[in-house]
This record gives sequence, C-alpha cells and structure tokens, in this order.
Amino acid sequence: MKSKLVLFFLLIISAVCSAQSNSFLPSKVFLKSGDTIYGIGKFNHKINKNRIFKYKTHSKGKEKRIELSKIEFVQIRYPKGDIKTFKTFRLPNDGQFILLQEFVKGRYVEVYGYSNIVGYMPVVSYYIKKTNEEGLTFIGSYDAAFGKFKNKVYDYFSDCDLLIKKLKEKELRLRNGLDEIADFYNKNCGDK
Repeated sequence: MKSKLVLFFLLIISAVCSAQSNSFLPSKVFLKSGDTIYGIGKFNHKINKNRIFKYKTHSKGKEKRIELSKIEFVQIRYPKGDIKTFKTFRLPNDGQFILLQEFVKGRYVEVYGYSNIVGYMPVVSYYIKKTNEEGLTFIGSYDAAFGKFKNKVYDYFSDCDLLIKKLKEKELRLRNGLDEIADFYNKNCGDK
C-alpha cells in the first residue's frame, strides 16, 4: 500500500514538473534584425525537436512562432525571479539552429548547454567555445562510468597545465559541471 502511495505522489510531482516546464514564461526575444519582442514564451528543450520559439504578447493572446535562425538570444524569467539567457547557434553537423542556455560568458571561454530529464534526474549536456573560435565544441554530459566527458574536457583545456593539475588533484570536480572549470580558465589560463 505504501509503495502505491509513493508511486502515486511521484507521478503527481512528475506531472506538475512537466506542466511547469511547458508553460509560457515572461520573455524578451532579441532578433538578429535588431528588434526586441516582449511577452511570454517557451521553446522545446529537446535539442532535435521543434527548433522554434513560441510566444504570446499577453496570456490570452494568440500563439506566434519565430524560427530560431532569426533569434540572436532570448532572456526568460523563471519562477523565483531567475533570468536565464539562451543564445542561438548553428550546429555544424546539420546546419540547424538551436537555443542553448548560457552558463558562463567569460573573456576567454564560454559555456552553453541544455538540460534533459533522464528518469527523474536532470542531465546537462555541455557545449563550449573559446572566444577566438568560430563554432561550438560539444563536450557532452558528465559520465562517471565511461570517462568520455573527462577525456573531452582534458583535451579541450590541454593548453592550461594548471587547470589540468587542479582537475587531476580533484580541486576542481567534473561532476560539478563546467561552470567552475570555465571560471578558473578565464581567471588563470586564457591570456597565455
């Protein structure tokens, strides 16, 4: 009986979280044309689906759509006042545009990504770009078991021995994401 009750509550919580992630939120859309659109909006977080941004000028307004190729970046205000910035990028493999959340915007390196829910756990997939590079490099998501993420991070930041040393000595942790690592790179490594 208890297990059925726990399962019921988990299903309710999952449904509520899913509904919240699909809701329209206060947004500012900065277009490549220089125009700005104010309203409420949302986009599909699934990287390979519906590469458009949906918005309304007010809650009862008609839903409109903007192709990501026309968007420079979007700022969305989430509950609790968090404002997140999402930039558009063209993927090199298929030429499609995607919106990626901006995690770190530094002088030498920038970190972007998107979150998915796998099971009940949020998983962040990372893209990274040094400011002197044209395109993004896909790093992936943290994987303690297989080490692909670790190898990609080590390769990407191989130009900074101090950072690699901090990673090997576990003073900086991969499982905490790339924000702290990119901040360290921006402060200690980028001007070499």
